[in-house]
Amino acid sequence: MRKIWVIVLWLVLPHLVFSQTGPAGVGIRDGSSSLELWMDIDKGITTTNNSGSGGSATDVTNWTDQSGNNLSMTGASTQVPEYISGFVNGHGAMQFAQSNFERLNLSSTISSIGASDNRTFLYVFKFTGNFNNCEIMGTETGKSVDYGTFSVTNDRLRLRNLTSNVFSAINSVTQDAWHVGTLRKNGTAVNAWNDNTSIISTTGDYLDWAVSNSFDLGAANFSTRSFQGEITELIIYSTAINSAQRIILNNYLAAKYGISLSASDIYDEDNAGSNFDYEVAGIGRIDASNIQNDSQGTGIVRILNATDLGNDEFFIWGHDNGDLSTTNTSDVPSGVQVRLTRLWRVSETNSSGTAADVGSIDIRFDLSSQGTVVASDLRLLVDTDNDGTFADETGISGATSLGSNVYAFTGVSAIDNNMRFTLGSINKLQTPLPVELLSYNIYPNENKNQIAIKWTTATEIENDYFTVERSADGRIFQEVERVDGANTSNDRHSYSITDEAPLAGLSYYRLKQTDLDGNYKYLGVRSIELERADEVVVSPNPLKNSNLNILVNSSSDSPLEMRVTSLSGEELYSGRYTADAIQGNHLTINLPSGMGAGVYIVQVFLNDRVYCSKVFVE
Repeated sequence: MRKIWVIVLWLVLPHLVFSQTGPAGVGIRDGSSSLELWMDIDKGITTTNNSGSGGSATDVTNWTDQSGNNLSMTGASTQVPEYISGFVNGHGAMQFAQSNFERLNLSSTISSIGASDNRTFLYVFKFTGNFNNCEIMGTETGKSVDYGTFSVTNDRLRLRNLTSNVFSAINSVTQDAWHVGTLRKNGTAVNAWNDNTSIISTTGDYLDWAVSNSFDLGAANFSTRSFQGEITELIIYSTAINSAQRIILNNYLAAKYGISLSASDIYDEDNAGSNFDYEVAGIGRIDASNIQNDSQGTGIVRILNATDLGNDEFFIWGHDNGDLSTTNTSDVPSGVQVRLTRLWRVSETNSSGTAADVGSIDIRFDLSSQGTVVASDLRLLVDTDNDGTFADETGISGATSLGSNVYAFTGVSAIDNNMRFTLGSINKLQTPLPVELLSYNIYPNENKNQIAIKWTTATEIENDYFTVERSADGRIFQEVERVDGANTSNDRHSYSITDEAPLAGLSYYRLKQTDLDGNYKYLGVRSIELERADEVVVSPNPLKNSNLNILVNSSSDSPLEMRVTSLSGEELYSGRYTADAIQGNHLTINLPSGMGAGVYIVQVFLNDRVYCSKVFVE
């Protein structure tokens, strides 16, 4: 009996261990594959406040690698890019200024590259000026050579040869527009694509680097060749990826950032009115030597074993960012009690967008973030008539457990081009795919000058922390506070914070949950409106000297009291001012000179209300 179990585990474990979890499902995010570096704009960014940004941008001090190799990019002093939230298709961006020689150092990341070495680089970028030798990435300042990857010169892309010091052919690129750039070195053969269209095909030492572990993103070895524009994503492989993988990766990046590819724009489920542009991954084949037949990406869906994957055929999928929770009990087929809110959609076409047929597939769901699951309760739901509903469909049974909460449907032939699919359960008590969030509410306190945010969870799986974010317009959000999660728990947990400095009028609060591995999801948005009868504005923020200004918009002649404390509650300043002392609704306070750099709480008491602000002191 023991021998049988050993055989079963040997057959099953390779499918779990070697799941393709890299970007678009190309490579593995554990440091064991050719995925060498993955800088994702949505993950691993550490910033510091930037007083000149008006609150929408911050200076980047660190950007952590997502490849599994535990690498980072770091910035030095003030010559670092700014991170701007919500900059492109809902994602942030790194903004580099050539005039300031802004850069992030990739020290100890990339080894030297010789004539026999292979590499692949993928960038999402936009350059914003006609600058000579504007390089996206080059050797670190002070090094003897400056052979960057893409070099932009007056709206043109080109490469520089290490040995001969000459440039490759020049190619036009649109200024002030987002692009997906790909570079591939296969020995002496060097190719480049812009938006998936070939722009360079040559041989020579164009991507050979004589130095190792000394590279900058956004700069070459001196300022006049540094980058001017924005960058959102950088992916590096230590191999020359094949053409099918390149096309899948380009479609993943194009969908994520809302870019139209000029060739092989296969995945169209991200178009207006569809917007299934999250965690896009895919399988595909150009020919027998250029194939990607097993992908998962960062999502929970893995697809493999296509029975009829022919030349120039692709099967690419993404989801709508719906919650991974069961809240839909109405739009379900007969016999199915509940389904996931999240939906996936598929493009099954060739490179020109014509529908294809890759045969039947195996589809697996990694439900490790969910609770207890009974495989026989699961149903694969496919919108076969493409009418946007599942109630008129028939659930597909036959799921098997592969261990580690991975469940497989094999030989699925029901999912065709443009169709949606999701996962349901016939027993919402036994296999609930549980709702992690039981409640999420916001409301003002008794004096209506602060906002309480409270939420409750039923289960948590590898939950690192929650983030409460606030917005004045429902589009651009800023962090209010982080709260540690319970890691893994099946117990009920209640959380709460207080926004001591809420916005006057209408505002929005968004709850974000982040896993231990850095993946995150949004759990809901709530709105609230505070009265505008009185308003107190504290400025400047951040504070560079001891003069703090308080603007009071109030018709009352009541005295004003204020207090400044440290985050630990130590009182550093207090004062009481009559209406006569407030000239033109304006009051200037000279704070103690001994206050060091940091964050302080300013409280203003007026008409039985308290106005609180967090003030940064530089």
